This record gives sequence, C-alpha cells and structure tokens, in this order.
Amino acid sequence: MDNVPSLVRQPLVRPLLRQRPILVTGSHRSGSTWVGQMIASHPRVAYLWELFNPFNPAAKAPGSPVKRWYEHVTPERERGFIDYLTPQLRWEASRFGEFMARPGPRRLGVAAVHAAQNWWRRLRGVRPLLKDPIALFSAPWLADAFAMDVVVLIRHPAAFVSSIKRLNWRFRFRQLIDQPGLMERYLHPFEAQLRDYSELQTTWTLDLLDEAILWWRLFHHVIGRYRQERPQWQFVRHEDLSAAPLEQFHHVLQRLGLDMTRRVKRAIAVHSAQENPAEAAAKVAHQLKRNSRANIVNWLKRLTPAEIAKVRRDTEDVAQLFYTDADWAPATGDTTPSAA
Repeated sequence: MDNVPSLVRQPLVRPLLRQRPILVTGSHRSGSTWVGQMIASHPRVAYLWELFNPFNPAAKAPGSPVKRWYEHVTPERERGFIDYLTPQLRWEASRFGEFMARPGPRRLGVAAVHAAQNWWRRLRGVRPLLKDPIALFSAPWLADAFAMDVVVLIRHPAAFVSSIKRLNWRFRFRQLIDQPGLMERYLHPFEAQLRDYSELQTTWTLDLLDEAILWWRLFHHVIGRYRQERPQWQFVRHEDLSAAPLEQFHHVLQRLGLDMTRRVKRAIAVHSAQENPAEAAAKVAHQLKRNSRANIVNWLKRLTPAEIAKVRRDTEDVAQLFYTDADWAPATGDTTPSAA
C-alpha cells in the first residue's frame, strides 16, 4: 500500500488491448506449462512466460516492479505493473535493451527475431496467453486491469508434494509475510504457521514435506476463495485434463472462444499419448510429452505410504474442497479420477 489517500489518487487510464488476454495460473507444479502450451498451439494465441517470475529477463530489467516471488498486486500499487505489463500484452516489448546492455551476435539475433514475432502478432491480432503460476495472488487484479480470461489449475496435494520432493524446490515464506495486503486479504488464517515455518527456514530445519504441504494449502485455500468470488473463471483439475485431454481441452478452449483446430488436436495428442514416458527424467522440471493418464498417480511411486498418509491428514481441511476419498485410493490399474 502507498500513502496516497484513495480520494485524491489519480486513476490510471486502463490499457486498451486489441485482443482479450488469457491467464493460465494455479500453484507451481500444477501443469500450467502443459496447459498453457496446448492452448497456445492455437494459431490465434501466443505464449508469454511468467512475467511475475523474478528470473524472467523482463522482470530483471531496470525499472521492473517485480521485487519478490508471488507479488500481490492491487489497484493501490498497480502503477508500475501497468507500465511493465502493457507492452508485453500489446506485443510491443523489445529485447534490444538486453543487447545494448551486453552486446553480442546471439543477443542481437534474439532481439531481431523477437521484434519480428511481435510485429507479426500485432498484424494478426494474436491473443497473448500469460502462463504464470507466480501471478496466482495477483490474478484478480490482472483480470480486472486487462480484462483477462482466467484459467486456474488445481492439482492433487500428493501429486504437488511428490513433485516438490522430486525436484527439491524450496521457496521462502518470508516473501508472503512481507506483503501485508496479501496476508490480510487471503492468508491471515495461516499467519502463525507461516511465521513459525519462516523461522525454521532461516535455520534450514524445516522438513521439505511440511514446507510443500503448507504451500499447497495456501495456494488452494486462495483458489477456493477465487472459485466463490470469481465464478466466471475456469477452474480445472489437472487430473481431469490428464484423464481425457481432448475432451477436457475442448471445453476449456470453447469457453475461451477458441475452436479445436487440427493443429491443437495434434499438439494435445502428441503431448499426452500413452507411448510417452509416465515420469519426467531426473531433475527435469518440465517434460511436456508425458503419458498423461499414467502421470495422474505418479505420486503413488514417489511417496511412501507414511508420506501419503501425512499429506492427506495435513491437507484435508482444504483438499476436501476439490478431492474425494476415491482420489486418494485409486484402484489398481485404474487412474480415472473421480468427479470433483
């Protein structure tokens, strides 16, 4: 929050975009890369990668408002974000600044290709698709500021925790605690646990499983709020998409006003085929060509029975909003998820 009283704040002029943008978000490890890439295989859609990710070159550029993981943007602190995101969503952003900062033939080539792509996208009226789980806590503001269509992904808690365990990914809870607006608006039920776990993180004594469980609860608690507050958004379980990709992606595309072209069908079929590997290679974060049905229950192999029991017990308060008993005990050889 800044200190300017709301009564004297100068309202920003909302950016005018030729095409309605799409936001694909959810928790990290929710399948947003797969879903975003499949939607962006449509000829009238193009993919933007995680503009809220501090590792994105655009977010690291001078003047970027992205200062931490999981920014919670509100109208009170939107000015820098409007300026940052508008050129990206209009296909007007340039990569020549990177070349000027560190000249070289490769960066010049990248900048030139990027400029040509943006020119073609403007000419064709291509819709921008922002794939960004790091923007989950800013999704309401993004939807309102840029008239975005929003797709929110939901992932089984055991699948999420097992993926974090496989990759050994860790994020500091201090990034959330240091955002008073986020804590007050959404995360106040978890404040005591967040502070306790944040202290344990400083001494590297927090168990990875406990950390991942709390992250899942935080994300899906907020997603549960969104589902009540924003019924016009799409809320899609990763397991449902994985069990019947063509059918479920058809519904997603239809609600986005997009047709299921042959190119999209081919992309979905290739990336979810049964002959694809069920498991990603070691330390590979994003392996898009997977046996999607087999991937649904990979957590049964990654987690021990004791770990599965712990994940279920410690996430049940939130998980019951999205998953039933059947989703915790799939029958042998049956990977079809239950209806939510």
